Formats: sequence, C-alpha cells, structure tokens
Amino acid sequence: MTWQSQSLALLTASFIRPILLAAAAWLLLCVLKVRHPASRHAVWSAVLVGMLLLPVVALITPQWKLPVLPREDSVTQTSLRANDNADYDVSGSPAGTTASPITAPTPQSKVFERPAPGTMLLWCYLAGVLATAGYRLTGWLLLTRVLSRSKLLLLRKLPKLRQSADILTPVTVGILRPSIVLPAGWQSWDTATKRAVLAHEFAHIRRGDTRISFLIRLAKCVYWFHPLAWWVSRQIAELAELSCDAVVLAKTDDPAGYARILLRFAETVNAAGHRTALPGLSIASRSGMDHRIDQVFELTNGNLRRLSRPKIILALLGFPVVCLAATVGLTSQATHPQPKPLEVAQLQRPSATLPRPTQQPPTPRPKFDVVSIRRCNPNGLPGSASGEGGGRGTGPRYSPGRLRMQCMTVGAMMQLAYLGLFGDGDGLLNYLPSIGDENWLSKAPGWVTSDLYTVEGTTADPAAKAPAASGQRDADKLLERMLQTALEDRFQLKLHQETKEAPMYNLTVAKGGLRLKPMEPGGCTAPDPAQGTPAPRGIFMTGEWSQSGKTPPCMIVLHTAGPDWGLDAGGQTPGNLTGMLSKALNRHVFDKTGITNLYTFHLRFAHDESTPGNLSQAMIQSMFRRTDLPSGPSIFTALEGLGLKLESTKGPQGHYVIDHIERPSEN
Repeated sequence: MTWQSQSLALLTASFIRPILLAAAAWLLLCVLKVRHPASRHAVWSAVLVGMLLLPVVALITPQWKLPVLPREDSVTQTSLRANDNADYDVSGSPAGTTASPITAPTPQSKVFERPAPGTMLLWCYLAGVLATAGYRLTGWLLLTRVLSRSKLLLLRKLPKLRQSADILTPVTVGILRPSIVLPAGWQSWDTATKRAVLAHEFAHIRRGDTRISFLIRLAKCVYWFHPLAWWVSRQIAELAELSCDAVVLAKTDDPAGYARILLRFAETVNAAGHRTALPGLSIASRSGMDHRIDQVFELTNGNLRRLSRPKIILALLGFPVVCLAATVGLTSQATHPQPKPLEVAQLQRPSATLPRPTQQPPTPRPKFDVVSIRRCNPNGLPGSASGEGGGRGTGPRYSPGRLRMQCMTVGAMMQLAYLGLFGDGDGLLNYLPSIGDENWLSKAPGWVTSDLYTVEGTTADPAAKAPAASGQRDADKLLERMLQTALEDRFQLKLHQETKEAPMYNLTVAKGGLRLKPMEPGGCTAPDPAQGTPAPRGIFMTGEWSQSGKTPPCMIVLHTAGPDWGLDAGGQTPGNLTGMLSKALNRHVFDKTGITNLYTFHLRFAHDESTPGNLSQAMIQSMFRRTDLPSGPSIFTALEGLGLKLESTKGPQGHYVIDHIERPSEN
C-alpha cells in the first residue's frame, strides 16, 4: 500500500470511528435515561477524549478492514499513465555503451502532473489543521494581551479574581491555574448578581471545565473536517454552562432571578456586536439563550437522573468502546499484488541494467550444475586480479561455462550478480568493486562486506559457453542470473528494491555550441571480431592508455593518466560518454545534448572531490599513484573546453535492501 492510499485510508477511517463513539454514548444516555447536565457533560467529554485517543489506540489494536476505498492499482496506473509517452534513458547512453547501475527513469521533458488523490487529500487536511490552529493561536494571543492589561483583585476569601476593561461578561480562563476575569464595573452589581456569578465561575474551576475546553479546541483542530467534532464540542460547552447553572440554583433556589441575570449579560454581548471570542468559559453568549433559560427552569422542577460515579463508569465502559472503534479501518475494494517501490525494469527500455522480473508464465531460473563455496584467506593468494581467467589473485574469473568468484566478499558478488557482471556486456575490465563508495546496498550484516569466500560454478548449458570476446552478451547475462540463483540458494538471500532522491547531472551543450568537428569517415577503426578488433563497448582501464598514433578504435575508454582521469572515445556522440562520465563522477549523467553526429574525444581531468570514481578506496589508492605531476583541470572545465556542460539535477536512484541472508555451508 502506497503512502497516498495509507493517508486516504487513515482520514476516511477518522471520519467513521468517532461516529461509533458518539453512537455508543447516545445509546448509554438513552438506556440509562440520564438527563442531568453534569452527567451528560461527563459522557460527551468522554467521547471527546476518545476521539483524541483513537489515532494512538489504532496503532496497537488489530484492524478490521472494510473494502470501500478505490482500488489501489488504479491509483498506481494513474500515476504511471502520465509518463506513457515519455522517453526514458536509464543510463543516459544508448544500447551498447556502459550504463551505471540501478538508475531510475528520467523523463526527457518536464510536464506538470496532477497530484494523486491521496496526496491532494493529505495537503487539504494539513491546510485545514494549520488554518484552525492559526485561529486558535490568535485567540490565545488575545487572551495573553487581556490578562497582561488586567488587574489582580487582592481579596483573601476570593483568590484567582482579576478585573479587565477589555471584556463584557465574566469569563473563566486558564488551563493549569485557571482564574476568573470580571468586567469593569462589577462593583456596581447587586449582591444577588455577585453571588450568582461567582458561584457559576468557581463551579467551572472545581469541575475542571477549562481543561475540557482546551481539549475541545484541540479536537476542532485535529477533526476540523468532521461535523461530529463541532457538534460534540457545542454540546459539551452548553452542558458545562448548565452544570454550573445547577450549582447556582442549588445555592439560590431562584430560577427567575438567575434567568434575568443571564439575560442581562446576553443583551450586553448582543449589543456589542461580533468580537473575537477568548479561549475561555463565558457566562453568557449571543445565541442559544432561550433554550438555556428553559433548561434553567427545568433544573428546578425535579431531581434529574444522574450517573453515579461517572468517572469510574465511563472509564470501564469507554476504553473497550474506544478499542473496538479503533479496529475499524478501510482498505481498497480488492487486493492485488503491487509492484515493488521501484520496479524500474517495468518503465525502462529493454537495454536497462536492472533485472526484469518474470511475469508469466513463470519459468525455471537458470542455475549452475555444480556450485562450490568455501572460506578464503587472501594472504595465501599471490598474484593479482588483473587479466581474465588467469592468475591467482582475488576477483572474478570467467571462462566458457565456468565462473569463479575468487576470494571476494558476498557484497562484491552481489554487485556483480545484480548490478551487472559484465556491465552491459562490457567484459571483466568494466568490473568496479564500489561497495564502499556507492550506497547501492542497505541493511547488510557486517560479515557481508568483510568475510571472504570463493564461489565457483560450472554449467554444461551451451548458451553459457560462448566466449566473452565474441560479443555474446546473452551468455554473460545468463551467468549473472546463475550467480543470482547460487547466492539466493546457498546464502538464503532475499532482497528488494527501493528508491531515494540523489544528486545527478544532465550533459548539455554550453553557450557557443560544440567546439568539435564531426569525425571524418574512417576516423576510427570499426570493430571486426574476426580480426580481433574489440567490439564498440565502453571499457575501464587502470593505467595509461595510448594508441601510439594509430587510428583509435570506435569505442570509449576511461582510464587513469598519472594523477588524472583520461577519457578517449572514437566514433561516438556526446551522449555516448555519459556512461563513463557517470563512473568518474559517481553520479548518474543523462544526455540532454540532442546531438547525433559522431566525434573523436580526448579528455584529461583531475581526480578530485567532484570525480571520486565509482571505486573502492583500495582501488583508488592503487590506481592514482603518480603524485609528482601537476593535476589537470576539473571535469567541468575540461568539458567546457569541448563546448559541453554538466548541470546539477536530482532524481530517484534505486538501491537494493537485504531482507534476509545467512552464512552458507561450505563444500
């Protein structure tokens, strides 16, 4: 389930769950025939507290999902449909050139896309929360100003009294330490009015109505979209006033006189017109006074039924009801297996480097006939990893029908298997062990990148026995899939793909245009496998590379040149360079030049923080050994000399996450 559908389900569930609480409260009041305002106030206050606790309780209770939301796969298809006509280039280079691993699709042109319904709903909800919270904050700021200008009345028998000329009627304010604010001129009130007002306001303080009033304002911010939240809040406010009215009538036993006092305050408020209401409990308001007067006289007609010990009863009954309401959730109308967070292979061209998931019908995965695994001690391995198939150093070894991962970490083997053993068919020279520098793997146990193993697999499959130099990339890819199967079977490996925003570059034409002349016919040596001429693939080399005045081959070579990088290419478009530029920059580079002519390129640029290379630290130290020579220009300056430019951008970059892995049994 995507986060858009989760937000949609959460908000719609937040609309249904409070209704269940209100229905339970209404049923309780009807069955027990509770009519006293204090008891009714306690019941609806419990509903308010339950509404605020629902999101928290829902996190720890099991969920009963009602399939009423739109199907989630339709939302996914809507988000993908906007990109149906976009031309995606995963590596920034055409087929046949080197591609950087796990590149997310990037559209060639930016088009405004309407947000998904879940996204729009979430933003609307947050906008409503901010609007209501801003209104409440304005009221609190006004209250602070009023209190700062009020005068404290130093009366021994009546503490917590203040006087202010900014209010019209008595009001009780404050949460932790509430106080009563009287309007100017209260000294002229008759004794009956003073007794009634003080009895009413002190009843608010004893009952803790100011704290309930704060919860009312909080609930209106959280549930601003729910009519029930506003109705319950109004009920609680009215019942709080009636409960305090009952306290006054119990002391004065004069409903007619008390009603006249309430009417005088209501007329004062009505004559003053609309004003910003303070976040407190006022004795009178502009509306609802006629119903309140009727309730005042009803309080004196008989003993209205109460709840005995309401706090205990509501706690025992309310908590199970809240838990039951929290179990109700919403889900889509039908559940379908959804794609992983980034199934780039479903959006990219067939030449992409990520493994394409098998749809249907499922076919048996290719595997080696024999696989041997054993721990390795690198100290007993003389030689180097250079060369293909020979030597006893660490690294991959390839021969037709045989693949040997000699004294390598499991993480390095995974990189070869899932990011490309031969790049895009570029051979072992293109292997870059970049476990430490490229964050392509997450949640890997420490031994995955420290313990060394030798894994050797052999197969009699004729499709895997074609020599790599002949350009049989299908054989290369088959060995990659066999290595994946060996890791998943013997190491119990399970992993999935995710994406995150990462910095990238666009290769564009600088101002003034390209400063190169198109290559003349015959300007590079065309590949001829029969004569041993290498195929037009990009390769990586450690050390100087030179053609000694010969016609350069029609290929791309990234190599080291003293303390610098070197990039030489023959018969290539500027866009063909993006794969090797990605390796040097350790960022994905995308072709935005639009140039299709072929050129010959010779670049020298410094090995600095901008071009760290997609390499491990050990390989970096072994490659750039010449420190006695001055370093060349930066990659940006070198490209500008050719009329090209790198522009910073961002995009989704894929990486693998390990779900499970175990040490293997050796054989």
